[in-house]
Amino acid sequence: MKKYILSFLLLLLPFSVSASTNTFERTLDDLRVNDYINVTDNNRNIILNTPSVDESEKIYDFADLFTDDEEEELYNEVIDYIEKYNMDFAIVTINDNNKGSAMKYSDDFYDYNNFGINKTNDGILFLIDMDTRNYYVSTTGEAIRVYNDSRIDSILDYAEYNMRNGNYFGAAKNVIFKATVFASDGIPSGNKNSYINEHGDIVYVKKINISASLIASSIITLIVMLILIKRNKMIKKAITADQYISKALNLTEKSDNFISTHTSVTTINTSSGSHGGGGSSTHIGSSGISHGGGGRGF
Repeated sequence: MKKYILSFLLLLLPFSVSASTNTFERTLDDLRVNDYINVTDNNRNIILNTPSVDESEKIYDFADLFTDDEEEELYNEVIDYIEKYNMDFAIVTINDNNKGSAMKYSDDFYDYNNFGINKTNDGILFLIDMDTRNYYVSTTGEAIRVYNDSRIDSILDYAEYNMRNGNYFGAAKNVIFKATVFASDGIPSGNKNSYINEHGDIVYVKKINISASLIASSIITLIVMLILIKRNKMIKKAITADQYISKALNLTEKSDNFISTHTSVTTINTSSGSHGGGGSSTHIGSSGISHGGGGRGF
């Protein structure tokens, strides 16, 4: 009897437990993805093997790395970020990676769980992968423009000490903090002349510096005028008719044909590379949506 009473009392005592994450079943009849996702034979099984979650929870601690209190603190910071910068934010931890790489898991989890704000699905995801021992930051939409390669490296640097020392809660807070700083700074100079197109790709636009062009053309015009004026001063007055004609005139018929003129605007799409001057490298996920980001081992 005493044994049962003791067990009952222990159940009443407050204690800290690891946070849990709710998941839902995906089926062939209901893959639980948004309509904009192009489901194909190539990605159907990938979708089925991606956990389905409630996108409003934002913290998905499958690896049980956070306590309830820590998860609540991270959630509040993420919500503050979302409300202030109009970009989504999710944090995911896993013990088992069935996709082989942290990059693929991050991109699939984001795309197939309806994350993202606005038509370009703007947002960022931070993954701690205990299976491959990697941590990864994935960006989508406008977040690709905000977080160029240099800023992604800075975020990873800022979290590296805590990651290597097993302080995963501290690492997650580091990522949120640094992401907030960069979002507050706005678009970096290398991505100023860019936009996110309807496919989620970042497109760089080459713009002509009109002021510089006008100055250059004005200088060239001035030089030509000075040369013509100087030559005109060197001409001597002619006093006989034969001085005007150096040889017999031989007139033939000539015509000038206007062929064509063409003006083009050049854009540089970086779906599989990087843009110089501090731009963002991108790649395409299994969903067909472009992502930026980067990661490293710990």
